[in-house]
Amino acid sequence: MGAGHRVSERAARALPQSAFEQGLRRVSWRAARVFGSTPPTLTANPVTLRQPAEKDIPAITVGYNDPDTIRWFSVPEKWTHETARDYVDRLVPLWWAGGVEVVFAIADDLDSYAGSIDLSVRRDDPAVGEVGYFVLPDFRRRGYAVSAVRAISRWGFEVLGPQRIQLRWAAGNDVSGQVAARAGFATEGLMRQALMINGKRRDCWVASLLRDEVV
Repeated sequence: MGAGHRVSERAARALPQSAFEQGLRRVSWRAARVFGSTPPTLTANPVTLRQPAEKDIPAITVGYNDPDTIRWFSVPEKWTHETARDYVDRLVPLWWAGGVEVVFAIADDLDSYAGSIDLSVRRDDPAVGEVGYFVLPDFRRRGYAVSAVRAISRWGFEVLGPQRIQLRWAAGNDVSGQVAARAGFATEGLMRQALMINGKRRDCWVASLLRDEVV
């Protein structure tokens, strides 16, 4: 089945100016234009999605050292103040400038850092995006994650132009499954050993939202 899928992809790419090619070029061009501009600020009531700032560094350090973040996400090492500063000052702008992904701080109504959310675009298929996020313990169970996922997905469809945005979460992380459902994502199934978390391959669930379901 896998080989047949690859053959069909090669056949699609071999067709000059096929719909497949035109679609990828159109999405790639839009992404390049967006990532060449200033990162936006998004309203996602009751939160705002903005660029991480220097004032967020202490909270970012706490977030990446939170036991739940370490458990469910691949955090390669203990985060220090310096790690978080490098993330804010160098990595986030580098990822944006390189068209790799957009990272937003999730900020509450007092502009306090409540968590992080990102949207990446697949290099091999820019018509597919993927969202990842976490929320700090003190801000959980307030609907912040759902609002943030909805906002970044809508922005992604409208501005970057993918056809599909997906969420993946490790089996057992039931809260993330609930967030996906409340944000309008349709759960598609269980992928076996499809996530690498802290050096171990883990089963994960995948859910998706399609462009025509939002825009």
